[in-house]
Amino acid sequence: MEFYLDTNTLRSLASKLGRLKTNSYTSVWAIIELLCRVSLKDFSVRKGAIKSILSNEVKIEWRLPFSLIADSFSCDCNDDCSISQIKEICQLLISSSDFNDFNTRVSQQGFSINALKFQRDSLSKNFIGHIRDSNVLLQQSFKKVIFDKFSLIDKADLMRWCRDNAYNKELNIFTFSKLIAHELSLPPLSVYKQYNGLADNFMTVYSYFLFKKVEGGSQPALNDFNDLLHWLYIKNNEIQKMVSEDKMMLFLNQSFGSDVSIVIPMATFERMVTYGL
Repeated sequence: MEFYLDTNTLRSLASKLGRLKTNSYTSVWAIIELLCRVSLKDFSVRKGAIKSILSNEVKIEWRLPFSLIADSFSCDCNDDCSISQIKEICQLLISSSDFNDFNTRVSQQGFSINALKFQRDSLSKNFIGHIRDSNVLLQQSFKKVIFDKFSLIDKADLMRWCRDNAYNKELNIFTFSKLIAHELSLPPLSVYKQYNGLADNFMTVYSYFLFKKVEGGSQPALNDFNDLLHWLYIKNNEIQKMVSEDKMMLFLNQSFGSDVSIVIPMATFERMVTYGL
């Protein structure tokens, strides 16, 4: 069994990572979230988390979310330059004595935490901008029948169909393929046909979350999407679990059915590692 540690888990269990690192891993996305929210108030906590992750050699998936989505359409995306800068900022944080010292060191090296925040939020905003069309289509599907071959389906039946995630998920796969095609200057249809399933968990939870939002008359916010991108790092439901206390993450267990539990709380994770479950 492998355990993906999200941002809050890394903060909470930083002092225990040496004991809990077996079969555990995290992501550059969690690292970015730790770095972006370093402040005067919690400088020591976030510095301690980053230091513990690196000193205990917790496995890190260094590919960014865009690269992982591109990979799910069998497309290459090189983000080595961004990753190199993030690694350097981590070292600057570890070597800093306080928040002001950290800001000074970052600035002296030509880096900027605000630029890192901009990169994080731009990625999500870019996704959100491209998927807005699918959100609109899904909303329209609650108002009228949009498929000729199902011309006699009423609104209630169509809602049940969308709730099953089949149409919704496929629509989002198509929409993300358009995003990848646009960013990498590739033919959209050929990119769509290359989808290989590596982002299936993300597509499943995003589609379910989108449905719930649209059903309630709203759409996912930027912070929601930043959280959802952690699901790109869960690829195999049989051997991978996400460790999180986040209410939204725990709620998204429902998208896989009542008999599947991919997200587990920290206490369960500690017990499973301790007793080798």
